[in-house]
Amino acid sequence: DAEPAAAAAGGAAAAASAQVDAAMTVALASDWAFLGSRVRQAGRRKRAVSRLVLRLPGAQAIALTVYSIVQPQHKPSARKMPAKQPSHLKKAGEALPQQRTGPSEPPAGDGAGDGGPPGDEGPQKVETQTVFVCEKTGAVLDANTIGLRARFGDMHASFEPCELSLMSAAFTENGAGLDLLGFKPKECLSPSHTLAHAHFAVADETRLTGSEAALGALLEAMRRRGQMGLAAQSARRPSLVAMLPQAEVRGARGEVVLPEGLHLITLPWADDFRELPVPVVRADAPAAADLESAAGALVEALSGPYAPPNNPVLDAFWTALEAKALQLTEKEAGKVEDGTLPDPARWAAA
Repeated sequence: DAEPAAAAAGGAAAAASAQVDAAMTVALASDWAFLGSRVRQAGRRKRAVSRLVLRLPGAQAIALTVYSIVQPQHKPSARKMPAKQPSHLKKAGEALPQQRTGPSEPPAGDGAGDGGPPGDEGPQKVETQTVFVCEKTGAVLDANTIGLRARFGDMHASFEPCELSLMSAAFTENGAGLDLLGFKPKECLSPSHTLAHAHFAVADETRLTGSEAALGALLEAMRRRGQMGLAAQSARRPSLVAMLPQAEVRGARGEVVLPEGLHLITLPWADDFRELPVPVVRADAPAAADLESAAGALVEALSGPYAPPNNPVLDAFWTALEAKALQLTEKEAGKVEDGTLPDPARWAAA
């Protein structure tokens, strides 16, 4: 009896060990995939867009630090370098003509970026300089001698650099900041009232003591009453902003999922609204029942959760750059998946 019991116990232990190994394999695979995705993600510095002061009635103020929630990602700017001699010209014994690109270009034959001696600094960057030249005299102009001219009817008005600075300073007499104008129901804000993506402002206790407590009380009062704030932003481009409150949300472990703060939405001026050039013509007769049912079936078939895909242009660029740097083949580099293409299965079901 002891031997069958020991065999059964050994089999159970082996099965449990196999399950643990399988679970560890799945966990390691998921962790590896997660680490791989993190490595391929572009690093973003959490830099503040600006630091403002929300000025309230009664000479009260709240210090704010503004961050950008959404920032378009672009390919990194390429640096101009002295071109290397192509390999087919080297084999033929030919040489490219030397072109002088500035004092930063190394002289020919110094080995910079061409397999030079140890300690070589590598290829030098080509510097690009832009100068403004007067069309009539040919004299080089600096920033202090360049003005602007604007058309007014059949005439032109010229502005000197000092005049432009005074015009800009007229909108920032109290310094860069937000001046509270009042409150309105948040239902008054329409999606068409946004000129750009919103920014997010949090209290800055280091610049003004008591800002966190004051902002927390203001946010709680706005949330209870369903109100949004309106403020005039004084900066390089004066604008009106709507301030939507956001409550702090914590996860199951107590971590902050959504921080407490204000969403700053840039509002349009009265001059920014435009009329449609062509009036929208709508049919007086209602759509046929079969047409409405077909449209409803199309909407139902293609409905589902939305997750923003990766930018296929950036993915292709980073994949090509990685393959070039590591000397990978096309098969080793892998294929770039384009998440913007329609799903054939869902289209077939529609």
